[in-house]
Amino acid sequence: MHEVITGPSVDDEVVDHTGRLLLVLTYSQGMGMTLAHYPHAEAVLTAHLHHLERLEPSSSRYSTAAWLADSLGKHGDTGSIGPAERWRSHRERYLALLDREDWCQVAREALAAQEPGILRLAETASGRRLRAFADRPPSGDGD
Repeated sequence: MHEVITGPSVDDEVVDHTGRLLLVLTYSQGMGMTLAHYPHAEAVLTAHLHHLERLEPSSSRYSTAAWLADSLGKHGDTGSIGPAERWRSHRERYLALLDREDWCQVAREALAAQEPGILRLAETASGRRLRAFADRPPSGDGD
């Protein structure tokens, strides 16, 4: 993964797939290699962010970036990500991306269209803290 994503010219599908693989690594405690033990983790996260920042937003990219930001924080699976401080700069960059108006607009449109992935995200406490969903009333369902 690191050899492909760190290249200067990366296909959009590779960027999207890398995001999904990074999510698996953040939730894979006890099921294989975790992000904390992946030797190229920082390079892959940095490259993934670099490519996401140049791409058009989509609801799936928004969702992936939001779940990554959440999992890299203090509430992430510490067995998979290790100390949250290690990932702070990456988490902050994902959050900055999610705060961009073009990304917020895509998320709001997906929410209005009731896309399941965005609905699930918006129903979580982490999702409600995102600017795209800040005015959404809590559902009462919890996390």
